[in-house]
Amino acid sequence: MIGIGKPILDVVPIKVQKNKYKNKKVEYDGIKFDSKMERDFYIHLKKLQANGTVYEFFMQKNYVLIDAYTRNDGTKVRASYYKADFEVHYSDNRIEVIDIKGMLTDVFKLKQKIFETRYPFELKLITFSKKYGGWITLQDLEEKRKQNKLLNQKGQN
Repeated sequence: MIGIGKPILDVVPIKVQKNKYKNKKVEYDGIKFDSKMERDFYIHLKKLQANGTVYEFFMQKNYVLIDAYTRNDGTKVRASYYKADFEVHYSDNRIEVIDIKGMLTDVFKLKQKIFETRYPFELKLITFSKKYGGWITLQDLEEKRKQNKLLNQKGQN
């Protein structure tokens, strides 16, 4: 009889893991990006490269944050790495390491501090804001929002 008896297989539904920051992975130029914003910044860099502002750039470059070591009990511990979204080499010989972020996290703040103690360049957080003219550092965006909030409060008084 069909439909009666023990099921042949126990089927467990697969839980689809959602991105906690609501980013959607996208593909462009045969490259998979973690977010649309990261893809858009890639396109922006390609334009800067075409007009000569950017000499070259690298994506998903690994930087050692903590070297591998051996504990007192002999256990080996692997190195800890930070993977930057972009390393940008400008035509004027500047190098910037850039991460595309919509928001600052406590984990990232710690990684940034470690990174900046080991490497001679700043780790910049970039986001996109239509309101403030396009690509902007997260720090500058937060500052502009604070200024805007103060202006709005003064206007209401």
